[in-house]
Amino acid sequence: MIGSFCYTDADFAAAVELVGHVRREWYEVRPLSEGVEAFTRLLTTVPTTIKTVLVPEEIA
Repeated sequence: MIGSFCYTDADFAAAVELVGHVRREWYEVRPLSEGVEAFTRLLTTVPTTIKTVLVPEEIA
């Protein structure tokens, strides 16, 4: 993570500890190249997950 506009370092530290306990159906993983599409969809539809994780192409 390079930066954030609304979370503190303590928030990220807590998130790192919890990440292994998050249920897979709560989030979706999409390639970084689909970032604009993913966030546009979040603004224009009712999401089916609570988070969208963007990852480099070779991981997606």
